[in-house]
Amino acid sequence: MAEIEVRGLVRASAGEALIGGVRYDRLARPRQMVGAMLESTGFHPGRRARDHLRVLADAEGIPARRVDEVLERTGLTAAARRPVRQFSLGMRQRLGLAAALLGDPRVLV
Repeated sequence: MAEIEVRGLVRASAGEALIGGVRYDRLARPRQMVGAMLESTGFHPGRRARDHLRVLADAEGIPARRVDEVLERTGLTAAARRPVRQFSLGMRQRLGLAAALLGDPRVLV
């Protein structure tokens, strides 16, 4: 539950989680400060792994070259052109981790 609270997806009943002294919802470039993997199911099943990461990178102004770097780091380079629906649970978890690492965050949840 803590990772969901940090990302601002639910409201905490007490206290607060700060990243570098700042609330997540107030960070200027959140993906570059915090990488979080909530579940391994947040992918469009027909989208290829590389395309999923490209969409995320583009939305956050992250250089496209970073996509190949995180695919390599998570061992998904060979599967990058396959649709996510063909991925095993472990591969989906690695894709979620690749997405969390995309902004080269200081904090990984």
